[in-house]
Amino acid sequence: MIAAFYKTCGKTYEEQHKAAYELLYAAASFLGLTVGQVKKDENGKPFFYDTPNVYFSIAHADGMAAIAIGDARCGIDIEGDRKVSKRIRDKFLDGAKEEDALLRWTERESYGKYEGSGFFAEPNYDNVSFTTFTLNGFTITVCTDKGEKVEIKEI
Repeated sequence: MIAAFYKTCGKTYEEQHKAAYELLYAAASFLGLTVGQVKKDENGKPFFYDTPNVYFSIAHADGMAAIAIGDARCGIDIEGDRKVSKRIRDKFLDGAKEEDALLRWTERESYGKYEGSGFFAEPNYDNVSFTTFTLNGFTITVCTDKGEKVEIKEI
């Protein structure tokens, strides 16, 4: 199972980044997990150095931080309610309709984090599941192994 957590925070990049890591350790504690130091792999994907069986992903945007954590690979993205330009939709989202663009964007971002390959990885919809939550004007999408259950909680 993957647990996703979110909380409001400051609007600067530094405040959001700090809040996301604070949320990560609070969530691990909430779940009763003992986790170690965070390091980054060669692609920049963070991981727990001393706890290889606990997976996580972090995201933040527009004064909100979110994390996904659990015993299986995961990726998370969060975006505030906004329009995605036609140019971006055409270039990165296969011309998605305006009303579907933010969902497609968060799927793509969360998949890139799941794979550890970044935004430009094309999602393989046959092998993964996406769980999306719309909360307080934000879209939060978690990418997991196919069929993995996701629960969301506010801290």
